[in-house]
Amino acid sequence: MGKERIAYIDFMKGLCILLIVMEHMPNANFYDSLLPHLDNTLKSFRIPMYFFLSGLFFKTYNGFNDFLRKKTNNLIITLLFFHFLCCFFKFPLVAIVHKVRPDVIIDFRIIDIIPPFLGRFWRAAGALWFLVALFLVNILYYIFHTFWGKRGVVIAVFISSILGYSLMKFKIVLPFEGDIALVGLPYFLLGSFIKQNNFLAPSKYDKLGYFVFLPICIFLYHYSSNISFLYQVVPNFFLLYFIPFIAILSLFWLCKNLRYIPLICYFGRYSVIILGTHQLLISYVFFLIRGIYPLVGITQSIIIFTIVMFIEFFIIKFMIKYFPRFTAQEEFFKPGWKVK
Repeated sequence: MGKERIAYIDFMKGLCILLIVMEHMPNANFYDSLLPHLDNTLKSFRIPMYFFLSGLFFKTYNGFNDFLRKKTNNLIITLLFFHFLCCFFKFPLVAIVHKVRPDVIIDFRIIDIIPPFLGRFWRAAGALWFLVALFLVNILYYIFHTFWGKRGVVIAVFISSILGYSLMKFKIVLPFEGDIALVGLPYFLLGSFIKQNNFLAPSKYDKLGYFVFLPICIFLYHYSSNISFLYQVVPNFFLLYFIPFIAILSLFWLCKNLRYIPLICYFGRYSVIILGTHQLLISYVFFLIRGIYPLVGITQSIIIFTIVMFIEFFIIKFMIKYFPRFTAQEEFFKPGWKVK
């Protein structure tokens, strides 16, 4: 495959990030207002699919030092950049809200500037927790893959998932999102398995994806359960992996048949920028919408979502032009851990 981008993978990433943005709309019941139980259905695979997509790109590079450098560039530098950027723009919003709407409380303090690696919630840009968990998933998977090989890594991931599941059931939170990383490893393994076995390439069986997708959607709607890694809400161990695996693989199978859709693929390609900025944008747009014309319910969510994604289109262009080394587009640390 080389360095060529795979359009349908960008399409899957685009769908995933759009679902995440919509999930963070002020109207918490947006999905269920469209269709009962739809929110749980989407939650059952939305974050697992992000781990899966990351597993598709797993590489050992030139040893652990080079691997660590790559993941630091793509994940840690990126999340720190967006954390401090969102903190910088959060303070004006807090000041405006306190001045105009003193009855509205925004939970953001000076101490929240400190990156909460040992805690749980990134208050300026809450979705950044995923990059922390993903970084640890990559490190653990690299270790398992290096020392135990292809068969051993399956056993190691399985044991890790049991440990992570137990931690979540007992509400034990590990620093650096460690409990989430342990639970997320099997989804990452699934992505790596798909890549290693060349399932990314076109196949004569791809067209079958059209026929299985609808029945699987019906199955998922009736049998999916709420999954929230951040709040340690998980179903039983079997459903934690069986349902997301089916959802992810069916969507993967379907997307292999879909043509390149420019806007969604564009959002997918630069999904990390949207991940780091969309919640701050939602806060600003929500405040402006309420001040101009107070809308409620689905109408409010759709309008805010549309405005946010319109702005994101131009934020992406700005970021990749002026901050490519801070948004995983170029390397921050060059080989030898040199900053140039």
